[in-house]
Amino acid sequence: MDEQQIRQLLEHDYAAAIGSGDLDRYVSLYDDDVIWSIPNAPDVKDRDGIRRVMGGVLQKVSQEVDISIDDLSVIGEHAVVLAVARGTAKPHGTDEVRSFVLRVMWALRRGTDGWLINRQVGTPKPDTS
Repeated sequence: MDEQQIRQLLEHDYAAAIGSGDLDRYVSLYDDDVIWSIPNAPDVKDRDGIRRVMGGVLQKVSQEVDISIDDLSVIGEHAVVLAVARGTAKPHGTDEVRSFVLRVMWALRRGTDGWLINRQVGTPKPDTS
């Protein structure tokens, strides 16, 4: 059951929030004391910081992402996920579409309302598909 909930959170909810550009939905996936580290942006340690940085990204770029989980371990109230995120980014007002591949590691924590992302680190990878 836990693994299904985590897969739903990352493979569906996370991807859908990014794809729709729904900043509120995206931020709601994170724990209050999150550490969030994405490429080419400063590390962030709270939801307000995620809102500020990701809000700026979404104002400039539309994104689609597909999450492929390689490893998922649940340890009590915590989980660790290793995945590959493949996607596209299209700057608003252009026809240019850029592809990206990230290796992502998430640490999640189960709260009273379900699983939330507590730590996120993304590292660019070469696209070898």
